[in-house]
Amino acid sequence: MATLNPQAQMNNSDHEMLINNGRLHPAQWNNPADAFYSGDFHGDYYLAPYFAYSDYSPMGIVVYDQKNRRFMYTSAQYWNLSFSQFSMTGAFSPGNVGKDLLFMDRGWNGNTHAFFKDVTGNGRWLYLLNVSAPESAQTAVAAYNMSALTDIANAKYYAVGTLGSVALYATDRTIYRYDYAGSGQATATFSGFGAGETITGMKIFKSSMNANQTTLDFNATNNTVVFVSTWDGTQGRVYELKMNITSGNIDPTPVKVYDGFGRVMDMTFKFRGTGI
Repeated sequence: MATLNPQAQMNNSDHEMLINNGRLHPAQWNNPADAFYSGDFHGDYYLAPYFAYSDYSPMGIVVYDQKNRRFMYTSAQYWNLSFSQFSMTGAFSPGNVGKDLLFMDRGWNGNTHAFFKDVTGNGRWLYLLNVSAPESAQTAVAAYNMSALTDIANAKYYAVGTLGSVALYATDRTIYRYDYAGSGQATATFSGFGAGETITGMKIFKSSMNANQTTLDFNATNNTVVFVSTWDGTQGRVYELKMNITSGNIDPTPVKVYDGFGRVMDMTFKFRGTGI
């Protein structure tokens, strides 16, 4: 019997995926009679808790095998429970990255933004991956060396925007914006937390949470708000911060601070009237 350890979940178009204890389990979202995830994908792997996908892409869902330090993809025929392996090389080799994944999310131009650290030493990297088309030399879009950035060795949280080349990373108390598409430098953009508070999470608000769904709802705040959770040893808080949509600069005064929580472990967004 599989160990119950859910780590990441996503649904997209007509299927749903769960990473449980490092293994990938699919479910057919368009089949209401089947409310269960299937058995896991075959192979020797342990997945990082992140998904990369582009709707209707022939790659299906792209995941990162933390054990063998490589990207893999399901292809559109995901019910076969067999991964496809990358063979092409561009700015980097998706099938042989050789690094530990720290964070991954969809960012500017629809590219997947993946943050890595070297297995040994303090090297930090940002890799951009195009998962919207069949594999080619253009799949691996770019590789940026972040190793010399201020405080990068102490970074614990990451976020990227979809409406501009915005990349943020945060230490225990400071948020930095990384201008990867311009100067290549990082500058502190917010540190106005209360005494004794440490950051426990950071997410940029993106109103198109399902990439198949277009909506006017929340357009004014799409990619312009950063939510940051903190903990002071007794109380959890969530900071609502205003962010420039293209530069990633954060206003010094919070829009609002929500308090009275326990320790905030994670945050997510949903449309009004949906979900629980």
